[in-house]
Amino acid sequence: MLHLRIAALSLSALALADTCVGQTTVESLGVLPGGSTSAVFDVTADGRFAIGHSDSATSAGRACRFGPGGPLDLGVLPGADRSIAFGISDDGGVACGISFGGTVSPELPFRWSASAAGALPLDPPVNYVALHAEAVSGDGQVAIGSVTPDFMGGAQFAVRWVGGGLLQALPSPPSATWTSAGAISADGAVIVGGAGAPLGFGSDAVRWEGGLVERLDPAPGVVFALANAVTRDGETIVGTADVSGFGDHRPFRWTRATGMVVVGTDLPPGYSAAEARDVSDDGSILVGVLVDAASPGQDRGFRWTDSGGYEVLPPLAGHDESRAEAVSADGSVIVGRSRTVGAGNAEAVRWVGGRSVIGQAQGAAVPNSTGAAAVISALGSTDLADADFALTAASLPPRVFGMFLVSRTLGSTPNLGGGDGTLLLGGTIGRFSAPGQIQDSGPGGRIGLEVDLTRIPQSGVPVAAAPGDTWHFQAWFRDANPAATSNLTNAVSVTFQ
Repeated sequence: MLHLRIAALSLSALALADTCVGQTTVESLGVLPGGSTSAVFDVTADGRFAIGHSDSATSAGRACRFGPGGPLDLGVLPGADRSIAFGISDDGGVACGISFGGTVSPELPFRWSASAAGALPLDPPVNYVALHAEAVSGDGQVAIGSVTPDFMGGAQFAVRWVGGGLLQALPSPPSATWTSAGAISADGAVIVGGAGAPLGFGSDAVRWEGGLVERLDPAPGVVFALANAVTRDGETIVGTADVSGFGDHRPFRWTRATGMVVVGTDLPPGYSAAEARDVSDDGSILVGVLVDAASPGQDRGFRWTDSGGYEVLPPLAGHDESRAEAVSADGSVIVGRSRTVGAGNAEAVRWVGGRSVIGQAQGAAVPNSTGAAAVISALGSTDLADADFALTAASLPPRVFGMFLVSRTLGSTPNLGGGDGTLLLGGTIGRFSAPGQIQDSGPGGRIGLEVDLTRIPQSGVPVAAAPGDTWHFQAWFRDANPAATSNLTNAVSVTFQ
């Protein structure tokens, strides 16, 4: 039987798990001729096109579709001299936004189609002081937004445009002081956003479907919430939750099965809050903005996963702020902006790369003292020539020691060493226990390790993975449940090429 022992180690000798996993690069999406400033707010399902705005030599701002060949000016409505686009369809053929300036005040909603000549007006409301066309369904048939009327005390309400531009108000939850629509499913059936809390203080995340509206029950400890994105199938909703009532923001993820769950509670050092802006199609990747604790305004975009935690997205060279606004369906392309605070030089950007989750999950872990079962993930590439492979383990208890194990075979040994977990490896088992490889899980209960596949530990003699090899990995960690014990994650199997 394998016996695992960890000698007493000082924290200074441990490699704390990184919250930043991936190899993401940033690139500018450009500006219109003669322009210096641009930004984007949405991206197509395949990541090929993004939507936003840019200034130019002749205009202070034009709605643009960014893609192959650079930014495309989408035009303005008659009488206006500026426009901004906020939403784009799955194929990039339809966009929505607002047009304003010139003789147009307040702003007017528009719909742009690649098959039409320029921007076309959507049905405007009557007697309003402001409006916003926020998003368009994946099929391009429904646009959503909000209107602030010049009556009823000026309370904002959520709307949608259907049937080529017909305006419809969305129903409000009981006692709501205002509503806003922020995102829509691919077929237009599900819309999400926010509603003013009954007492007029804060907001609730809401969901519209079939002509009905529902408030999403908040997770324990959540004071306010706002839904900002929904998956294309309408099943998963993400947004921002305030867990204190004083701007202590964290991302949340909602499904009908789980309800609202606050995620990403373990912020990277130096950040005080996180706001989720979009989600990948499978609900596993969230993107948004990390708020800088010391220098408000010098915030950073992020990519977050259950297995890897936060990946801080860099700005362009010479800039000091980034914001992630949207992500492609598979999570491989993220769009947003980069700028130097106070310099007025924002640029639309795209982040590409990042690691793929690889391998096949094996077995199930026994729940630990947190009530959750710890999960192992393999990241990177199965191609040995890429030399790109990492392991992460999430949902561990906070501040416990842990390490990764490896074997060529699977097995099953319940209650390993008298502990709570089941060892799912068999045969010769290697331990990643070299200096720096035994880790502290930190406040977020997570460890991670970059693995050198030319030096896999086996019986004290490192071996190299070869094409066709299948290796199996698992993580072991200390626990107190309530007495001192140990536990393990599930396992993951990876076949290399």
